[in-house]
Amino acid sequence: MRKYKVRKNRANFLSLGDELIITKCISEVVKRFNLKCSAYNICTDHVHILLTCQPSELSRQVKMIKSISSKQFNRHKNDGRNRLWSQKFFYRCTDEVQLGRLSKTVGQVFERTYAQNAILYIQNNRNKHGLERSEELEKIISEFVIS
Repeated sequence: MRKYKVRKNRANFLSLGDELIITKCISEVVKRFNLKCSAYNICTDHVHILLTCQPSELSRQVKMIKSISSKQFNRHKNDGRNRLWSQKFFYRCTDEVQLGRLSKTVGQVFERTYAQNAILYIQNNRNKHGLERSEELEKIISEFVIS
């Protein structure tokens, strides 16, 4: 981390209300700039978002999402001192037309692709962390995530 000058800070733990605010902010950015979001979930101290774009566009899209949502969140909290996002993000390039391989599992024709596995992982992340289900959060997410 030192090599890339990334500062390590303690994670912020968000309430469900905070998660709703951040999700609404991200939803507005995704809609306004016509970003392609294939999966999204938020879990008290981290966010999973699967964006479909050209590799050259990814950094710009992530910066835009982080910048706008951070400013709106701090404005809502009346506090400009909250560090909402870490400086880094994980990405993986995957071929959009990648076909599943034949499966060795009985009753299953094809194995899931990397993208399909990532979507399932993201969709189930709140449950994995034992977080409460929120119909309001699910409704907001369904309005900007494309299937």
